[in-house]
Amino acid sequence: MKKQIYIVELYEHHEVVRVLAKLFVGAGYDVTIFAEEKVLTQLGKLSTQSITKKTTETEKAFLRKQLPTLNQADIVLFTTLVKYPKFYANLKFKTPTIILVHDGNYFLRPNQNISIQNSKDVLRWLKFKLLREARYRKLLLQNFSYVSFADDFIAQSFKKEIKELSINVLPALPLTYYEGTFPQSQSKTTIIIPGSVSPTRNYQVIFDAFRKIEFDISKTIELVLLGSAKTSFAKKVVKLLGTLDQKKIKVISFYSAIPQAEYDAYLQKSNFAILPINQQFVGGIFKEKFGKTKITGSANDVVRFGTPTLISKNYPTKKELGDIWQSFENVEKLASLITKWLDSSYLLELRQKEEASLNEYSFDKLVKQVDYFLQK
Repeated sequence: MKKQIYIVELYEHHEVVRVLAKLFVGAGYDVTIFAEEKVLTQLGKLSTQSITKKTTETEKAFLRKQLPTLNQADIVLFTTLVKYPKFYANLKFKTPTIILVHDGNYFLRPNQNISIQNSKDVLRWLKFKLLREARYRKLLLQNFSYVSFADDFIAQSFKKEIKELSINVLPALPLTYYEGTFPQSQSKTTIIIPGSVSPTRNYQVIFDAFRKIEFDISKTIELVLLGSAKTSFAKKVVKLLGTLDQKKIKVISFYSAIPQAEYDAYLQKSNFAILPINQQFVGGIFKEKFGKTKITGSANDVVRFGTPTLISKNYPTKKELGDIWQSFENVEKLASLITKWLDSSYLLELRQKEEASLNEYSFDKLVKQVDYFLQK
């Protein structure tokens, strides 16, 4: 009889659920997903079962109702938790549980990483203190059988806290796998910047790099901001990039969430990606550092189709991918790399040379990795 894995996603990380569900099914497990209808719809066709949380139903009420069902599983995996730490710290599980942690400071060093910018943040801070959330977040981690961080570099950043709390840490679950093909040659070059247009990206370095080289560009470039650009910050970014030579650099942006199929299509046809990641991130009132305490999902996205990527030096490169991931530390370095990568023959040679590296992210290899992970 197949073992039962229940995945609980009560927020909107559908991309994480999709990857893990496919890998678990590939490893021979029966998978049931607990999520809202909008998340289940985004997942597409999967060989899984599902239990739908109504939008009118509170998170706590849903979990209380489903707890007897959850306790029948062989493993229960919570892919996102960002609310009600006291509730989860006291939830009585009778089966092995795993929590996937995306934000390290949020759980393990919240008091040392608070950013208060306005009156709304003051209210958030008061709630955090009055409800003793720092304490309950740590108790929450202890209440789960295992903790798996979104990347192993996060666990490395919190060795001291993990040891003090005696948390059982598993290796990071694979949150992406290679499923794409090289793009066909086109009359234009498509460069993507994946992720919502927000202050987590340094768009000024993109603008300055293209400004340095735009007179030398001979082939039309399609520069795609591959994420929602509806905020006032995003509109300023679109306006700034729009001042580049529009005959040579056509900027494409979106003013709402991009359907998954369209997002994937751009990933698949792009020649390369640029991830100009700022290290500092503030979620609510809690500061995180990309590449140290938090990952960016965009880094996983570009692996899916083997997209060559230029990435900020402050973010760890995926060494197993070789030269199709290269880092830049300033405008001059980025401009130089863009110029080099605009040579289609060089880029094709680079991708062919490094194609074997993508075997590290093959579905079959990661299925075996996941099976070993779950057997442990």
